[in-house]
Amino acid sequence: MSTIMDDAAAIATSAAAIVAGQPPQKMTLAEILDAYSRILVIADEADGVLDDDVGAALDLCDALLIDKVERIESLAESLRAKADSVRQRVKALELHARALENRASRLHEWVTASLEAAGFDRYETPSYTLNQRKSPPRLAVSDEGAMIAWLRAYHPETLEQIERIDRRAVLAIAKAESVPGATIESGKHWRVQ
Repeated sequence: MSTIMDDAAAIATSAAAIVAGQPPQKMTLAEILDAYSRILVIADEADGVLDDDVGAALDLCDALLIDKVERIESLAESLRAKADSVRQRVKALELHARALENRASRLHEWVTASLEAAGFDRYETPSYTLNQRKSPPRLAVSDEGAMIAWLRAYHPETLEQIERIDRRAVLAIAKAESVPGATIESGKHWRVQ
């Protein structure tokens, strides 16, 4: 019972400090809730008749709880705002990274197109070696409807269940026979080492 009275006395002391304009002793949320529940036990044992210290302690616990919850929720709101800000910065950085990658790609295409126009298929610098290589053949589809109809009639195994085209299988067929709506493209690419 003395611990409950000690809690009530400590809270009453904090209440007096608040009234005097001094900050109360720092209490954690768990300590405030524990003290609040202990004071409620005292109030229950007093059958609703509270002395001034217990009433003041209950009021102070309520004030401390309100203040603590306000501070915690304010911090949580601030953290959510910071998280949103970080997400926005990440998006901006991703856009910036994409722009840098696009610029690097354009620069690479420019230098390789210039070298190719000048008749080079290989060029070495102290830091880089650029080689022009043949790209593997790829399927270029000009009329997907015609190609699917032809494949459905002559090579149904190349169409998957959800009507997606198995491009590798069609490429193999296109190497052997003419496929309506599709051609084989061969190209070159530059490799930088």
